Amino acid sequence: MYPSNAQILCFLFLSVCAAISCVMASAVDVALMQFYLWGDKTSTSLSFVAPVMAKAEEDLASYKDVMNITRVLIYDRNVTTCDGMDQKAAFWATRYYYHNLVGNPVLGIFGPGCRTAASSVASLAREWNTPMLTSTFEDYGLSNKKRYPTLTNFSPYIHQNLNMFLYRLLDHFGYSTVGILCDDANDNLGLYVPTCTGVFDTLRLQYNISASRFYVNATDELNVKFYLEQIKSIARVVIIIAHGDRIRPIMLAALDKKMTEGDYVYFAFEPFPSKRFFGSISWDTGDSDKRGAVRTISKTVSPELWIFRVQTLYLSCSLKSLDARTAFRSLFVLSLRKPDATPEYRKVTDEIKRRSQSITNYTYAAGEEVNPFAMAYYYALGIYAKVVNHTIAAGGNPQDAYSMSKMMWNRTYTILGQDIIISANGDRETDWTLNQIDVETGMFLPVMEYSARRKIVEPSRDPVDNSTRQIVWYNRDSPPPNEPKCGYRGVKPQCDAIKPPNQYQQLAAAVLNLFEVVKGMF
Repeated sequence: MYPSNAQILCFLFLSVCAAISCVMASAVDVALMQFYLWGDKTSTSLSFVAPVMAKAEEDLASYKDVMNITRVLIYDRNVTTCDGMDQKAAFWATRYYYHNLVGNPVLGIFGPGCRTAASSVASLAREWNTPMLTSTFEDYGLSNKKRYPTLTNFSPYIHQNLNMFLYRLLDHFGYSTVGILCDDANDNLGLYVPTCTGVFDTLRLQYNISASRFYVNATDELNVKFYLEQIKSIARVVIIIAHGDRIRPIMLAALDKKMTEGDYVYFAFEPFPSKRFFGSISWDTGDSDKRGAVRTISKTVSPELWIFRVQTLYLSCSLKSLDARTAFRSLFVLSLRKPDATPEYRKVTDEIKRRSQSITNYTYAAGEEVNPFAMAYYYALGIYAKVVNHTIAAGGNPQDAYSMSKMMWNRTYTILGQDIIISANGDRETDWTLNQIDVETGMFLPVMEYSARRKIVEPSRDPVDNSTRQIVWYNRDSPPPNEPKCGYRGVKPQCDAIKPPNQYQQLAAAVLNLFEVVKGMF
């Protein structure tokens, strides 16, 4: 006996209802524990990241039938620096996990953006089998995934990536010997000292580069010149790791030592242009190094003398600026590659800027971009949602962070037109650029790029006509050699024959010539 059409329709209707009920029943509660520093002292403070996370959650509308998301913001108005967060983070995480986590939901931990705090929370996440996604300046130690198997670091700045890019550049130009100047006087971010240590150790131990390291005080001209003299006898490549405001004094000291005439090359770095966090790597800084400043002139002198002094000091200040601009022609700056300004990326970041003013009362300045360390949390939440959704659809356990982390790693995601590459070790890989000062504008422009996807260094392209940019070597047609022909100290034996006579040899020759003249007279 065959079922009637009415019975078939009834069966189909009940099946659809059952399917809908099944889907609705499969929606899981997801709690997102988010750590923030209060204020705006770091790039992962609440003022910058909270609007990013709010926008990211809003853009997960397609997962509403799968996940019921609850954001749990953890912060203290009195905790504005990493020192405070380092002392509080583990306590806050433990208190929430054991006393406030209701109903056994899926838990995802985002942040904290401070390395020590991140390490302590990552240890808890390992014990709880909970995924943790963070973005921090200092990643040393966090890359040990045997210790932190559920941690994924979305920070755009991973020390190992910077070290690889720097090595690729040195190898590209044929450099095997470097001197490193480290200035830790303005290391309020805890960035420059670890970077200096990492660059020094990695170049020597992993890439077999002969490196010497010197700690300097950029405000002490004699101190800088002393260590430049040390480098002068061992290398022609100088790596400067210092706050941006302290680069200019170092380059002016190099100018005075006649080390900016084309025989030396200098590399500095800043993760992204931000005067707020990294200072200004610029030859024109309003004479902040006190060289060529126009001093106050007494009006008791005659008007003619007053005008003369103003003109003289103005000329002096202009010459110093020109000196700095000349010195900066030997300087290259390593920085993160700017995100592609796709329409979707621009739309989202514009909305984040608008929300920053309304949510956290922070107003972005003209031309200021959403910094990549805060933006990393947008990508982190988007990828986390993808993995949770896939796990649920495949019948897996969304509370098994070990399995979900492996699913998340060693993959490339495209979000807002940007390639987000997560390595097999669970660390983000990013593109870098090498920037050189433009002779006409005095601004730094990209001349070479490192592609994380293709693992190669290649020339940058002009965004207007897509032509490749060429490096302009000051007073040269090619990079300075790794070592001068006669050695760093000019003492190679093969160069003895072409050395000019010293002053004693010249005096002896003059006396001998005079003797021959007198002898001829007699």
